[in-house]
Amino acid sequence: MWCGKSVWVCFLFGSVLFSQAVLEAHRTQVSISLSPRPSEGSPRKEDVMFDHKASLKIKMANVGEPSSDIKIQWVFLYDDIETSGKIKRGQLMDTIGLALGKGEEKTVESKELRLSGKISKKGQLTGMRYSGYGVRVYDAGKLVFEDYQPQNLKKEIAELCPVLSPPAVVTAPAPKPVAETSTAATATAEVKPAVPAGVVDQSGGVTILESTFSKEEAEALLKVVNEFSEDDLILKVGLVRQAAHNLVLKRPFQNIEDLPKVSYVKKTAMSSFKKYVEKK
Repeated sequence: MWCGKSVWVCFLFGSVLFSQAVLEAHRTQVSISLSPRPSEGSPRKEDVMFDHKASLKIKMANVGEPSSDIKIQWVFLYDDIETSGKIKRGQLMDTIGLALGKGEEKTVESKELRLSGKISKKGQLTGMRYSGYGVRVYDAGKLVFEDYQPQNLKKEIAELCPVLSPPAVVTAPAPKPVAETSTAATATAEVKPAVPAGVVDQSGGVTILESTFSKEEAEALLKVVNEFSEDDLILKVGLVRQAAHNLVLKRPFQNIEDLPKVSYVKKTAMSSFKKYVEKK
């Protein structure tokens, strides 16, 4: 049941403002479900434990042309307060991709953030305290909607979850004049082999950028890349944020030989993947 505190945000985007976007008009509604917890700051007879939850629903309606490249970024922020009073900032985030046909409406839900802790007799909180959320919607690489509650979290969320860059338009350079070369030199250039993305051995293992994966490790790695959230790829595997972000945008992958084709996924990333699947 969708209950608790709700915040509704509506916005209409016209084709005049975003002439290159696929959608001519775009309506978005964001609502947050935040279950109640005991209030802090006031004394009580005994300590009170709490366990409450937060989740988002993003409702989208397309009244324009079909769009096959919509991406939704969402993030929750919270404070983890230790008994010593030390506060550690935490976050839960992900990116969701979808398509919308003309006249179609869809609602997507975020993962659930579970917050637990204790309110002491003196009214002091120990544990997790909800701070806020941010939502961004992109259409064909363009940012067409964003909502932050409260608004002062926009800068912090921008540092944790960078705005996606629109696809680059590549213009082929004019061909350079071909210098005259000897027949032998031309033949040598023609037979120079390209560097392979991965080398497969007889046992089914594969070596990619100096990291060798057995058949079982390659299967485990493919599952990790296709199923882990961006946050898990960073925190559990050890990837840099841009590498994790680009992998989430490009998946699903059919084989691990395609991973180095993704920007920022090079030798260091493959080494991190190797260390992770070895532990498993």
